[in-house]
Amino acid sequence: SGVYIATLDYELNEGDTTVTITATDEAGNVSTPLEQIVTVDTIAGTISIDVPLEGDDLVNGAEATDVIVSGTTTGIEAGQIVTVVLSDGAATPNTVTLEATVQADGTWALSGDQVANIATWENGNISVTANVNDVANNVAEQATHTLVLDTIAGA
Repeated sequence: SGVYIATLDYELNEGDTTVTITATDEAGNVSTPLEQIVTVDTIAGTISIDVPLEGDDLVNGAEATDVIVSGTTTGIEAGQIVTVVLSDGAATPNTVTLEATVQADGTWALSGDQVANIATWENGNISVTANVNDVANNVAEQATHTLVLDTIAGA
């Protein structure tokens, strides 16, 4: 019994690999092999935001209380959490952080209490970012998009 550490002198390929471990004592007795499947995952998935948002990338007064952001992922497992951040260009920026769950088909969408209410924000450009990690904690490159908030009638 005890703790043993082994350093591999070669790289494992992506995916599942079976590792077989044996121990040999001072008398030359070899233990029963122990097999363990390990998964190597060093490749980050991708995330994108569906565009245009709100049909035209313009959020009017009627749409400003429930802005829905959605998108797709590849290489990201179902159940992973997408973090969506919306921010305006005010001197002291308004920001909201919301979450969506990646579905089995790779899609995700803000819904329920996780839709953005930006009705009181400064009119103008609204930046939207989406971030996600896979289960191995590989970070997908951030998705970004800009939409315009215009709640002034006749503007």
